[in-house]
Amino acid sequence: MTSLGRKPVGEVIVDFLDGGSYLKHKLELHVLSIEERRIRTEQAEKESVVAGAEGRAEPVKEEDVKRLMDEFSLSKADATRVLREAGGKLDDAIWQLIDG
Repeated sequence: MTSLGRKPVGEVIVDFLDGGSYLKHKLELHVLSIEERRIRTEQAEKESVVAGAEGRAEPVKEEDVKRLMDEFSLSKADATRVLREAGGKLDDAIWQLIDG
C-alpha cells in the first residue's frame, strides 16, 4: 500500500471542532515527562526530609526559597535543595542555577 505522497501521522485520539487533534504518541510522551517530573520532585522532597532529620540541612530563609521559585519556576523542594547546596546563600544559589 502506498501513501500517495501524504505524510504519515500517528493515531489520532480525538478530533476537536476547532480542527485540532491529539496524537497518541505525542500525548504519551508528555504524560510520561509530567510523571517523571512528579517522581523527581517527590524524591527531592524525601531527600530534604532525610537531610533535615539527620541535622545536615543548611538553614534557608523562606523568602529566598520563594524568590527562587518565582524567578526560576522551581518547585519548593528544588529551590530548597539548591539553597542548601549553596550553604543557604541566595547569591551562590542563583549562580549555581545560571551556570547549570
